[in-house]
Amino acid sequence: MSYGFSQDPMWFFEGDRRTEAVGALEEYFKLYTGSWFERLADNSNPNVITERDVLAVSTLNVDIPASTTIWLLNDGAPQVTALLSLIPAEQAIWDPEADLTENGPAWKLWNLLGKKKWPNDGQATQMGTTKISKLLAVKRPNLVPVEDKYIRKAVFGGVEPDNYWDPWTLLHRSDDGGALRSVAEEVRTESKVPETLPILRVIDIAIWHWVEAHQK
Repeated sequence: MSYGFSQDPMWFFEGDRRTEAVGALEEYFKLYTGSWFERLADNSNPNVITERDVLAVSTLNVDIPASTTIWLLNDGAPQVTALLSLIPAEQAIWDPEADLTENGPAWKLWNLLGKKKWPNDGQATQMGTTKISKLLAVKRPNLVPVEDKYIRKAVFGGVEPDNYWDPWTLLHRSDDGGALRSVAEEVRTESKVPETLPILRVIDIAIWHWVEAHQK
């Protein structure tokens, strides 16, 4: 299996690493601020990025720049809401109808977040793949996998792919992706973390923790 990965994400859930993944989730919810990511997210406003969402992202050790936050909460709010409204709140990356192409609303929103700020557009926003993926994961947790240096190191050999969505989409829409989600669900249950924890986050936490423990 490749799908564009240098390391199969299932590897982190095999053999002794499965037991380690269970422990990783248990430890994460006891010690790490990221365990508050979903709890702080503003789930009551699925099509609006709010102050609570920006706060939630900060639990994952990144900060949305103040100039971008000001734009998101003011002039940019109508544009962001219009695009989010085109993406069903419960849509998942493994849904065949989920549009993750360059012409789709999710991609357009991604690009928008990468170039808009207050008071001037088009200048450096300091919003790279990591920050954008974490911000969008607040609003569409089943659709947007979190991407950061740990995930890049683990499954992409440390190289940021041109389109990080493609490998995850191809994987999750295959039988291999279904198998990965099944074992991740079992790990979630065994670790006794909230059943509401999105399955993409289970995968993210397990991989992140393994890299953090073994290859940092």
